Amino acid sequence: MTVGKRFTVTSGVLVAFSSAMTIVSALSLRDIGAYVHSLATDTIPGIFSATAIDADVANLRADYLSHISSSSQAEMHQVEQAIAAHQAKLASDMKAYEDAITSSAQSSALKDIVVRLNSMVANRV
Repeated sequence: MTVGKRFTVTSGVLVAFSSAMTIVSALSLRDIGAYVHSLATDTIPGIFSATAIDADVANLRADYLSHISSSSQAEMHQVEQAIAAHQAKLASDMKAYEDAITSSAQSSALKDIVVRLNSMVANRV
C-alpha cells in the first residue's frame, strides 16, 4: 500500500469516528434537555413545598411551646388560634406537595411524613 492510500484510509477512518462522535453528542444533548425539563418541572416544586412544610412544622412547635408556657387563658386562646392557622397552612402545603409527587417512592415517603405529623399534632410534641 502506498503512502497516499494509507493517508486516504487513515483520513477516512478519522472522519468516520468524528461523524460517529457527532451523532452520539447530538443524541446526548437531546437527552440532557429532557432531564433539565424534568428537574425544572418535577423537582423544584417539590423542594419548594417541602421547605414550606418544614417551616410550618417549626411554627407549630414554637406555638406548642408558647402554649405550654402561657400563663393566662387569653394568651392560651390566642396561641390556640395561631396553632389552628398553622395547622391549616400545613394541610395546604401538604396538598401542594402531594400534587408535586412524580414517583411511588415520593408517595410512600409522603405517607410516612403524614403519619409522623399526625402523631406530632396529636401529642403536641
